Amino acid sequence: MKAFNRMLNVATMHIASRLFPCGFDVTADLLEAPDTLARLNAHIAETGRMLVWSGASRATIFGDEQVNWAFRAWHDFHHWKGQHDFTLRGELATAQAQQADLAAVYGAGPHTEAMQALVAAEVHGQTLYAHYHDGNPPTNQRAFTLHYMVNPLAAVVSDF
Repeated sequence: MKAFNRMLNVATMHIASRLFPCGFDVTADLLEAPDTLARLNAHIAETGRMLVWSGASRATIFGDEQVNWAFRAWHDFHHWKGQHDFTLRGELATAQAQQADLAAVYGAGPHTEAMQALVAAEVHGQTLYAHYHDGNPPTNQRAFTLHYMVNPLAAVVSDF
């Protein structure tokens, strides 16, 4: 599967490697992966490592499961660093921190803006979608993002 934006894939791997020079952990067990700020804090305090869920990583904007996992680790790093909970407000703050990372590393310009727009679709869009759909994220994140980039409101209220 092809990436939506190869530069975002490269940026994701680059930033994740800077944040986690010794790597991060991945689990297929949804119940093991931290799903609250308290669980994330506890896991990091206990292990000194980030843990992300590997599931639902095939139909994504990245076109590569490992890049999706790196994006999740980078995203959760900002939940932890900023102590942003997993609410709508916390997700928005976390995405803004990721967008700031992109600007800090790659500077201002159209390529950075394109990456930042995809981060917004990936985080803001999917968070709004889940909020509207009783906590259920889109099953086809890739199709959702395509629609979200054209018409955010229609994508959020549609079924993906």
